[in-house]
Amino acid sequence: MKNIMFAIMLLCFAFAQAQLSGTLYDNQKEPIAFASIYVEGTYIGTTTNNSGQYTLMFPENGTYNVVFKSLGYKTQIVEIVFNGTAVTKDVTLTEELTTLDAVVITNGEDPAYRIIREAIKNREANRKKFSSYTADFYSRGFWYMDDVPEKFLGEEIGDLDGSLDSLTRSGIVYLSETVSEIAYDAPDNFKERIVASKVSGDDNGFSVNSAESANFDFYNNNIDLNNRIVSPIADYALGYYEYKLLGTFYDDNNFLINKIQVSSRRPKDNTFNGTIYIVEDDWHDLWSRVNHTWREHQCAYH
Repeated sequence: MKNIMFAIMLLCFAFAQAQLSGTLYDNQKEPIAFASIYVEGTYIGTTTNNSGQYTLMFPENGTYNVVFKSLGYKTQIVEIVFNGTAVTKDVTLTEELTTLDAVVITNGEDPAYRIIREAIKNREANRKKFSSYTADFYSRGFWYMDDVPEKFLGEEIGDLDGSLDSLTRSGIVYLSETVSEIAYDAPDNFKERIVASKVSGDDNGFSVNSAESANFDFYNNNIDLNNRIVSPIADYALGYYEYKLLGTFYDDNNFLINKIQVSSRRPKDNTFNGTIYIVEDDWHDLWSRVNHTWREHQCAYH
């Protein structure tokens, strides 16, 4: 068995009945993973999977303004009329225009380093802002298995209760969805009340049905995701990472966002590779499309 992929998607959500489904693309027709999709003015929502596909549940017939949103792209609102029949809607988001025209490079150093140093300097202050909170929580996790052999160690595997496609021997073998109410006080007072839960398949002892497993903080010097991984804004991050400013843009709230490429200097250590978004002046970090890697193991966290 190989290529087991695990994804966790977070968003406030309400279970309902009928559905809207489709795929979210960028201008190059590449799927946008882990984007937020929700009914405007409500907590009814979902996220795209790693292939850009989504399913949104409507509570009843009616006309809905559905918001399609992903950091780095222009938000799009689409009116959907639902009359009891499933609706398919593919949507294309336009990437925010980024510019480096006003950036001055001095001493041969990429301007990303100035931004990262400010984020590091303000790391502790920003960390304290998130030391206590309450929230509604939605998680969706799944195990996907690709090209599964018909036998393993001499034993017939079968189609895993119909989860595997008969031709490709691939498919989602475990799916878990949870809605809960959570409350957190640093450092370790975490409370969760499950409101609704739905599970299909066998998790083989590895549950993705709890909000606590997703309660990690990039403002800490290290993030514990089964291994201790160095944050790209840790006090000593400059020794572990290289940075490149890809551009800047204004988000829906008119904040100036810096888009920075993060590359590991030490790929054999527990580090990240990907893109970090940092708000100018406040120096908050907004994470998207980030991979953490360590010795022969790689998972995607969004």
